[in-house]
Amino acid sequence: MIYLKDYTNHIGDSIKGITVTKSGMIAASHLGGAGSLKKFINSGGKVNKHDVFGTAISEYLRKFSSYEIE
Repeated sequence: MIYLKDYTNHIGDSIKGITVTKSGMIAASHLGGAGSLKKFINSGGKVNKHDVFGTAISEYLRKFSSYEIE
């Protein structure tokens, strides 16, 4: 979350129908890259980069959005 400290204010926002959560942000930045997550958030979802396996940042945000972490 150190790389995303300036983006924690987006937790709870909805981008392209996906609710941004802390767990989703951690997963998306780890699996798809923090830079790609930042671009996704800054563009309002218009820039939705894929990792080497073809999985989009939005997909990681969605799949990992419901985990409870503190």
